[in-house]
Amino acid sequence: MPAIWEYFKLKDDDRSKAVCKIGTASVSRGGKQSISFNTSNLIKHLKTHHSAKYTEFTNASAKPQQRSLTEVFQKREKLSKDNPRSIKITEALTHFIALDDQPLSVVDNVGFRRLLGVLEPRYDIPSRPYITDVMLPKVYDEVKNHVRSLVHDATAISFTTDIWTSSVCPMSLLSLTAQWIDKVFTVHHITLQVKPFRCSHTSQAIANIFEDMLQIWGIPKSSIHVVLRDNAKNMIKAMADAGLPSLSCAAHTL
Repeated sequence: MPAIWEYFKLKDDDRSKAVCKIGTASVSRGGKQSISFNTSNLIKHLKTHHSAKYTEFTNASAKPQQRSLTEVFQKREKLSKDNPRSIKITEALTHFIALDDQPLSVVDNVGFRRLLGVLEPRYDIPSRPYITDVMLPKVYDEVKNHVRSLVHDATAISFTTDIWTSSVCPMSLLSLTAQWIDKVFTVHHITLQVKPFRCSHTSQAIANIFEDMLQIWGIPKSSIHVVLRDNAKNMIKAMADAGLPSLSCAAHTL
């Protein structure tokens, strides 16, 4: 709708005329038939009787200036990796891969690249090695530092741990999951680490690896409320050797 209608409205009983919103004047739209309607008389009325509003109207109706050749090329030029917008998109892309368990190959998918090309044609999609070697370690460090600060603020933490094995893999994994309630009674449940366990499953070896994991996260034994474990003798003795309070898992016991 032309900007002139900000200052006029159609007359209720005669659509061939418009009523000035500023005053009460009724102005012809150029004839009695709709084919002859125009806004010339309305603009002339505004110019003659309401100069300030006419200036406002002309400014609002002014056509945007044509972009310079330099601006056109800048619009098409690819963003550099250190451009603030490029950095923000790359971070969001990395979070998308990490949070939604997407394969790294998604950055090579035709449909995905076409989508980003429509959303931001200037964005240069990073390669899989760049995501793997640069962005994922960066996100990992950010999350690790955040989790470390949460753990350090906890006054008492409970842990669950278990050794995971597979018939198709010679390597075992020792897990460490932490649970606690913070000062505002928010429950936290975080898997801190899953550490490769390549040696024999002796109680002393388990105790050593467990203490290493606690040391990595800076968790003192004094803040450990309990460690929930299975009923295996080596696991029971490992917690005793490490000087940690522990209890058997109810599911294992049953």
